[in-house]
Amino acid sequence: MIGDVPLHRGRLKLMAFLLLAGWAGLVYRLTDIQLLRSGYFSEKAERQYHREVVLQPSRGRIVDRYGRLLAADRLLHTVGVYPRLVEDSDVVAAMLTDLLGEDREYWKAEISAHDRFFYAARQVDLASQPPPSHLLPQGLEVVEEYRRVYPRRQLAANVIGHTGIDGKGLEGLELQYEEVLRGQPGLLVQQIDATGAPIPGMEVLRDEPVDGMTLRLTLDAVIQEVLEEELAFGVAESDARGGLAVALDPRTGAVLAMASWPTYDPNYAEAAEEGSRRNRTITDSFEPGSVLKLVTFTAALEAGGYTLADTIDGGNGVIQVVGSEIKDTRPHGRMSLGEVLQYSSNVGTVKIARHVGPNRMYRYARDLGFGQVSGLDLPGEASGLLRRLPEWRGPALESLSIGYGLSVTALQIASAYAAVCNGGSLLTPFIVESMQDERGRWHDWGGRELVRRVMHKETAELLRGFLKDAVTGGTGDRASVAGLDIAGKTGTARKAVNGSYEAGSYISSFCGFIPADDPQFILLVVVDEPANRYYASEVAAPIFSRTVRRLISHPEYPLKGLQPSVYQVVDRPAPIVPDLRRWPASEAGKALSVRGLRVRFVGKGPTVLSQEPQPLEQAREGQVVVLNLDTPFAPNPGSSTLMPDLRGLTLREAAAQVSSLGLILSVEGSGLISRQTPRPGSEVRSGSTVQVHASVIGEGR
Repeated sequence: MIGDVPLHRGRLKLMAFLLLAGWAGLVYRLTDIQLLRSGYFSEKAERQYHREVVLQPSRGRIVDRYGRLLAADRLLHTVGVYPRLVEDSDVVAAMLTDLLGEDREYWKAEISAHDRFFYAARQVDLASQPPPSHLLPQGLEVVEEYRRVYPRRQLAANVIGHTGIDGKGLEGLELQYEEVLRGQPGLLVQQIDATGAPIPGMEVLRDEPVDGMTLRLTLDAVIQEVLEEELAFGVAESDARGGLAVALDPRTGAVLAMASWPTYDPNYAEAAEEGSRRNRTITDSFEPGSVLKLVTFTAALEAGGYTLADTIDGGNGVIQVVGSEIKDTRPHGRMSLGEVLQYSSNVGTVKIARHVGPNRMYRYARDLGFGQVSGLDLPGEASGLLRRLPEWRGPALESLSIGYGLSVTALQIASAYAAVCNGGSLLTPFIVESMQDERGRWHDWGGRELVRRVMHKETAELLRGFLKDAVTGGTGDRASVAGLDIAGKTGTARKAVNGSYEAGSYISSFCGFIPADDPQFILLVVVDEPANRYYASEVAAPIFSRTVRRLISHPEYPLKGLQPSVYQVVDRPAPIVPDLRRWPASEAGKALSVRGLRVRFVGKGPTVLSQEPQPLEQAREGQVVVLNLDTPFAPNPGSSTLMPDLRGLTLREAAAQVSSLGLILSVEGSGLISRQTPRPGSEVRSGSTVQVHASVIGEGR
């Protein structure tokens, strides 16, 4: 036994050493956790038992100058289910039925079919108001979300733009004023249990979001609507490639309307055709032709030494230039300065420009705003092209005098004519008038801003007289409106394609203003590549006339600045049937009534699915327009309708919509619809197959 003592002592020493090492390791671990890395573990514990939720603000509204709503956020709800937390599936199923429809058995089956979180519906209108979150059944979550909507659909779409799926502005005013519109998000910190579900009533922090500011525009929705319809009708009538138009208040530079055709519905931006989302009034530049003779006559009167007593020889309708010749549409003899513009004589204009000289011509082209952006508060504005004097070659002077050899935007032309209207001041155009903050206070934003004085008042007055004669007895006669003094100028220009002029390709324009002696409204109309006729007097001027006639006879009197006697004009043009597909029935009826048309509804649905006559057809005063609220007019194979947005719907809901439109549904997967072909908003023919992919959206959250 004595021999075993050393061995026993060795074991004791080993055990003592192990105990000491263990205690040392424990002390180190405690020191590490509580002192060295206490912040790290505290933060980790905080993350495990707290959840941060970003509270999204409501994006600011966009309204027209009279408060008519153009864009707004719509409050919707997303409903989610945590199956593992559901204590009573009957109670949860009953609540889902109240909120979303479907029967209880459907929802009980859905809950049983999932073992992880799933969305019952995303961004939908609920059938009933949900209770507060702490009163919801265990395992059910209802979250408020916003979706951007454009209640007037295509109206001013190219100006307003649209937002992306994340709610950020992508084009137009939505992009330009993103910082102002988006607001400031808030923060909610919730205490959660071991399963990750929020504990009712246990909010650690709640910082409320600040909603975005409201933009009040200078646009007038009535003027915009009439202009868009008349432009679309004129483009269709002349079988043109497209068109654009812009209306200004020449006294301030305020933009009253901007239209581009083709256009798109920002509610279905992803379905828009290529190029239809551009605001062509500021992005597209072109050679304008005779409408830009304004530059030559401004230079002639301001610095060229011309007076009303001077006459110009028409040269029998032809003049030689470097390597070519310039002609008139018909020969003229001697003409006064005003008659050269009235008859749009190219020969007379070239002679005037040669007398004025290149330096003065270039100076006044620049002074009138060409070759530079206007400063309008919209993204994507082009500066056009006005070559510097050292770059002028060959017949550059003669070409510029009649509107060739440079490229301009529609807004630049309208702004230059506005200077003639207001007595000689080039103004910065603007489209946002004021902003309203989250407290409801309005703040002025845009207003009259002088760029430079371009001409004397006397020169502007003479030019207005010349342009008035161009309508009453010249090339702009088809822009006239009975009872109104109108002034303006036509422009018919050959269109350059890939560096050379293409036979049969023209750009036709007319820029006019009313009243001629005291202008309060200016409108430029441009038609791109008209096919069946191309002279501006036949294509663009009639669009101007129809637009003004409709505005004058409109029951809301959008041109309020004109004398009351003007509104006695009875020469109201035949109405154009608007595109009312996807409109709420109540709004569609009002839209027809204001156009002097009657309405007959077929069916009991809330939304117009199809119509007869078709959009943009010319109708008779008092004609009945049939609006179908149930199924489209599709008695014959091949008739078309617009594809609805099926995303987020159940298969049962989608099948009902597709069937009502005379379409065939092809399904892949189960759950809620996440993808579809054709795209929402695209045109589909009766009998076509609609392919949808359904899935459990958000499973695995």
